[in-house]
Amino acid sequence: MSRKERQQLMKTCKEHYELDLIKGRQTWPIRYMLIDLALYSGLRESEMAALKVGDLVFNESDPFIIVRHGKGNKKRTVYIDQKLAKHLKEFINYHRSFSSFPSHFQNISNPVTTICKDNALRQYG
Repeated sequence: MSRKERQQLMKTCKEHYELDLIKGRQTWPIRYMLIDLALYSGLRESEMAALKVGDLVFNESDPFIIVRHGKGNKKRTVYIDQKLAKHLKEFINYHRSFSSFPSHFQNISNPVTTICKDNALRQYG
């Protein structure tokens, strides 16, 4: 995917995300976070599906993600930029503002949200 295509995908996701925020829906906030995570973290789909909130480390200088079961069942650290870290923090806070924190976010994504990511990539990518 070219840089221009990534930018267009993120622009489209953000537009849908903002509309869902106004209407009180959660679909595009989840999709937007997953697309951002997929495009800018370098995580494999299976690593994203297994990701837990506790695997996200938001320190000031070098935020990172701990991948506990990567390829070959290896543990690794994936450094992310401040922009993605900010988006992930906002996503967590957004979902915590609801009376019931979505069970799927005990894992940051599960098969249902993986399907949403795949559908969004297919439809808008």
